[in-house]
Amino acid sequence: MKVNIPLLFKNICIDYGGYRGYLFKTKMIRDGEKVVVYHPAHDTKTPADHIVRFHSSGKVIYSKETNGFGGKIINGERTAGGVVILETIKNGKKFSEIYAHLNRKISVGKYVKKGDIAGTIIPYLTYWKGSLVRADHLHFSVWKNGGIPHLRYWGYVEIKDLIYFTNPYEYLQIEG
Repeated sequence: MKVNIPLLFKNICIDYGGYRGYLFKTKMIRDGEKVVVYHPAHDTKTPADHIVRFHSSGKVIYSKETNGFGGKIINGERTAGGVVILETIKNGKKFSEIYAHLNRKISVGKYVKKGDIAGTIIPYLTYWKGSLVRADHLHFSVWKNGGIPHLRYWGYVEIKDLIYFTNPYEYLQIEG
């Protein structure tokens, strides 16, 4: 069955399609070492300043500017950008929803409802085939049992962190 991704995201944000799906593998150099990492999120092509809404009701457990999630590249390093993590319960199971590349911070501990505003998309610059291009998007991922990945690889994780990963497409179809 083919998944209609823009339809899955219709209550979160506009999804123009054409961006990366989840779990592709790549290599990065960190602290002088080459590491294999995975992209555990769906990057939803969404215009800058577009409102992003929470998919679920729950409690905000993380909300801050986090290095690597910003929209600008200065001296080869990505600036900080807003990341919000929402803890929620679906079908009796605990999940964490991660929304990144936002410009709004929400107080940790705040309870939000499905459809409340999580923030707006920041303008996002990246390198593509040697050129600096705009690639505005929402980075959306889901983690089960309270497992939250380390954010040290700019939205990518090592294989050991995937134990708590949840397919975002399947998750968006869960009611409750």
